[in-house]
Amino acid sequence: MSDLVVTTSVKHLHHRPKHIAYPELYHLPAGIISHGGGAQWALKSYKAMVNDTIANALETIQCRVIPFDSEWNTGISLPISKIEETDSIFPVQKYDWNFIRQKLEEYIEIVLREAL
Repeated sequence: MSDLVVTTSVKHLHHRPKHIAYPELYHLPAGIISHGGGAQWALKSYKAMVNDTIANALETIQCRVIPFDSEWNTGISLPISKIEETDSIFPVQKYDWNFIRQKLEEYIEIVLREAL
């Protein structure tokens, strides 16, 4: 009988005998950036619905999600600064591009520091 154990369920990847090699994604650093919401309560909602869900999936396959800080421990969410209604069925979303650039630079620096 072979010592190789194969599983088709990702939820069991962390329950394997020590003699089986780690998956290629083991401990791979991952930064999560989501988009949406304008107010702080909405951003926290996006964190819970989007970032935390993606982080859970990545951690299931043993990636290492890099936190932004203690509150944003599953990445960042970039806000919409203003929504304008138009004649279209779709509203126009406006952004504070300087804020977004600053936030991205901060988080990318953190992710790269952790990754290297």
